[in-house]
Amino acid sequence: ALPICNLTPDALDNDATHKWEVNTHQGSWVRGSTAGGCRNFLETFWSNPQICFHLKEKDDGQNECTLIVALMQKNRRKMKKVGADLQTIGFAIYEGPGKSEQLTKDFFRYKQSKARSKTYINMKEIGRA
Repeated sequence: ALPICNLTPDALDNDATHKWEVNTHQGSWVRGSTAGGCRNFLETFWSNPQICFHLKEKDDGQNECTLIVALMQKNRRKMKKVGADLQTIGFAIYEGPGKSEQLTKDFFRYKQSKARSKTYINMKEIGRA
């Protein structure tokens, strides 16, 4: 699951029309299909699950918007009972071309991420603000 929280500058104001905006995306990594590995593996990295979102409201007095991202492995405790360990997870955030379509290998070959998890690690959950 990839919960995405968007905190607007007036999120703590009770009279505000905009509060936290939370989006949750369910997905999975399947070996040979959607498990592309980290950015070091350009040939397969692009096949990882991709989620497109738009940040529309800027923080007060800023040119940017606050974004909090968390990536979580679900149901791993159940799988531990049958000998499965946590998978190595991580994420990268890119500024896309504005279309909601699968980004290609060439996109990742020529673009740098705008943000990413500190490392790819075998933990239940990782995040970044």
